[in-house]
Amino acid sequence: RRLACARMKSLLIIVALLACSVQSKQFFSRGSTSFKKVFSTKGELPKSSFSEFVAKTAAGPWQAALRTVGSSPLQHIPPQMQALGIISVAVGVLSLWINKVLWTPSRKYDQASNTVGKEYDAWEKEGILEHYWGEHIHLGVYEEPTRRTGLFANLPPRKNFIQAKLDFIDEMLRFGRMHPDQLQEQREKDQQQQQTQQTEENLSESNPTASQPAPPLKILDVGCGIGGTSRFLAKKFGASASVVGITLSGNQAKRAAELAEQQGVPNAEFRVMDALAMDFPDDTFDL
Repeated sequence: RRLACARMKSLLIIVALLACSVQSKQFFSRGSTSFKKVFSTKGELPKSSFSEFVAKTAAGPWQAALRTVGSSPLQHIPPQMQALGIISVAVGVLSLWINKVLWTPSRKYDQASNTVGKEYDAWEKEGILEHYWGEHIHLGVYEEPTRRTGLFANLPPRKNFIQAKLDFIDEMLRFGRMHPDQLQEQREKDQQQQQTQQTEENLSESNPTASQPAPPLKILDVGCGIGGTSRFLAKKFGASASVVGITLSGNQAKRAAELAEQQGVPNAEFRVMDALAMDFPDDTFDL
């Protein structure tokens, strides 16, 4: 929408400049002719009073602009300048109208009536998003070797777009240093550090840290849709983790629960909840 607005403004500016250029050329060409008549005597001012000079100058297309007496203010403006003014006003009004159309939301967000949730309810009922996007309504990650270049740059990449979405979740976990592999690596480092600080006697008795299982993770998926990412995380972190997905759409939450049951993911649950008004206590989730 921003790009379309910028292009439209640029087009209007070009049209206005072209109109100004044409009108100015005609105006000044006629004006120069009048000045040539006035300064025809060796390029000097005529030897007369200033009032006579003004009267001679007003004989050409400058007459309306220099005349001080008339029945209407518009009579003092040359026709070319009047046309130029009308065009400028029209272009300005058109630009403001187009800007208003492009930047006025066609569907206003009303939190009280849950307009977003109702829209997602309708889409889920029709099955549009799930049909075209699958379980994950978000973008994917495409590594350099999978991208096409040259003449084929506009073709789809050499990678399944569903797998690209799953890889995207993995990349986000690694970015936040919450990937299971990273967590396991950190636990192993912590254990090694504690082992080096203990004596052989303490190490032979028991090592509660080494035998302690990984703490269960509590994960919140905000805007879970039909729960694709929630189920992926529940499988990724194992049965000890619990995942809660929230969405504004009751139909999405219902479909997410159905898919979780079909795929055998009991550690993922879904609720209808506004992300701007969550009722979870502080520090409920780890991720």
